[in-house]
Amino acid sequence: MLRIAIFCYLLALIAGQEDAIIENDNGSMTVVLADETSDLELRRANQPSIKMLQSLTELHNEAAKLRHMLAAIMTPVPFGRGTEDLNISTSTTAELAWPLQHDVSPDSLGPTVLKLSTCPHKIQSQSELMLHQTQHPSRSGTYEFAIVQRVQPRQEGCSYFLTQPLSNAFYTGSNGTGFNPKATQVVLVGNYRNVHIGQDVVYKPQSWNGQCGGILVLKATGNVTVNGHVSADGCGFRGASNRTVDADYKFGYAGESELVGYNFNSPTTPTAFGSGGGPGLAQGGGAGGAHATVGAPATAPNCAGQAAGEQATPLSNEAHTRRLSFGGSGASSGVHRADGSVSVQRVGAVGGKSGGIVAILAQHNVVVNGIVSADGIAGQDGYIVPEASQSVGGGGGGAGGTASLYAGRNVIQLGNLTVAGGLGGKTYDGGGVVRGCYFGGYGGSGGDGVIDIVSYED
Repeated sequence: MLRIAIFCYLLALIAGQEDAIIENDNGSMTVVLADETSDLELRRANQPSIKMLQSLTELHNEAAKLRHMLAAIMTPVPFGRGTEDLNISTSTTAELAWPLQHDVSPDSLGPTVLKLSTCPHKIQSQSELMLHQTQHPSRSGTYEFAIVQRVQPRQEGCSYFLTQPLSNAFYTGSNGTGFNPKATQVVLVGNYRNVHIGQDVVYKPQSWNGQCGGILVLKATGNVTVNGHVSADGCGFRGASNRTVDADYKFGYAGESELVGYNFNSPTTPTAFGSGGGPGLAQGGGAGGAHATVGAPATAPNCAGQAAGEQATPLSNEAHTRRLSFGGSGASSGVHRADGSVSVQRVGAVGGKSGGIVAILAQHNVVVNGIVSADGIAGQDGYIVPEASQSVGGGGGGAGGTASLYAGRNVIQLGNLTVAGGLGGKTYDGGGVVRGCYFGGYGGSGGDGVIDIVSYED
């Protein structure tokens, strides 16, 4: 009898119910699963057994181990549980992402709780969420699906209790700023029966804002048909803006990436910026972002005090095969006064935004007659300051993001599927070749992203 009680208690703990066994007034014990009383009542055999049962420290530990072992087979249904169709007939931006307020860990006992500073009405009991570690020095691109069991309003925001503990830890904090930022976002997963994106229609996620955005996830128990355009073009990391300082021969800003926040105040010498492009110095062009590949390098005039932005670092093979990641964004070109004038500054050209993430999962077929893309955006062209004869360098292009298509039957691609990097900004050099100190350097182009196609009947 004690074994049965222990087994039931373990099952209850695995389900996330810590207070699953209750002692009744008549001496019996009732097993409670998922907030409901079962028909099973266990009579206690003797007092020593009850004392053993009440000492639950080891049981808690064993239950935690079992939860972790079973996490892989207890994840949400791969293709969702949708019963209604989604028909997109007008261009739409899906605002379905929110920043996580606090770190979460799979090591905690009991149900995992996610806290948001708001209470989105779109997230309800049984909603499916995707947690995405968008920025982190070593875990960026890590993601996990989860189902909401219940929603609990708080004084500021809401808590979302999940049906199962998470298998991964997720970290947040210095969202989108400084060096080595940590940002996790919570994305609402669309669960439908069939999805139809109409012709001449653009369906895209909200753009990354330093805390959330840039990700669109669709699941269907039937088919997904794209006749229009599902786009995460330029929805990833933000391209570096031009930098204004009261000084000469200065760097621009680095491109935002998993390692660098927006408009990172670059040091006096280049350093590693992850997949984000390095900033140009003076009239040097900004480097493009990287992802699966690195784009063409930036250039700079062959003069003292000038330098092209340092090339970005592509993500590791593990990062773009086991994770979902944005591309790195492009850097801005450098800062240089016009003919030595204190009052006239060339503040550099802006870097290009990177591609975000599109993930489409259908139990039957994914049919692409139109376009699915997560392209990076081109860097801004260099320009000539009216008060001077010298031009600034071009901004770096943003790298392509990720496009993942999964089908239980077939992925039928009749249209286009692209994750191309954006071009680097040109410079006005009077003839296509950087000459002397009068013309700025070219911005580097962004690298290409990742395309992942899985179909189980091919």
